[in-house]
Amino acid sequence: MNVDRIFLDTNILVYAHDITAGSKHEKAKEIVLDLWENRNGVISTQILQEFYVVVTRKLPEPLANWRAREIIENLLFWDVVVNDEKSILEAIDISERYKLSFWDALMVQSALKGDVKILFSEDLNSGQVIEGIKIENPSAGFEFFISSTRASTFSINSSLSPKNSGFIAIKKSPFVHLSSGVAVPLTFVPI
Repeated sequence: MNVDRIFLDTNILVYAHDITAGSKHEKAKEIVLDLWENRNGVISTQILQEFYVVVTRKLPEPLANWRAREIIENLLFWDVVVNDEKSILEAIDISERYKLSFWDALMVQSALKGDVKILFSEDLNSGQVIEGIKIENPSAGFEFFISSTRASTFSINSSLSPKNSGFIAIKKSPFVHLSSGVAVPLTFVPI
């Protein structure tokens, strides 16, 4: 069977190991296990670096350094794209062409280099195609994030669908997406 290779953004890996993330933890764990079983997961050195920082310093219940290292050692069995000097220059071009942050563009460039067709991320627009790679958000339509690179400037990136119009968002717990600044996950509750 020919299974598409899938590139994972840091946030999916983090949720898979963040026991405080509720339904996101369960969904991300399912995704990661499926990628293990099918041997079609792709990540990059950037993703591994961000993962280590987030799970050891930014989670409500951080992992011990040795545990994060152990997880990364296991992830090295996946296809890991190494970011080099050419990757950086290509990411700059992608950033300018698609108006992405440099870090998101570097992730897209790594996905290109890894020859994937699908990139799972919550930081990019679900359904968008960038350089032939389809962006999929495993939780699209269920949440949105208030994100900022400075505490005083916020913008809302919404993936709300009309079916969610009877819900309001409330703060659940702080979470940091290194590739796009500070993000505060919100959970929908019925009004």
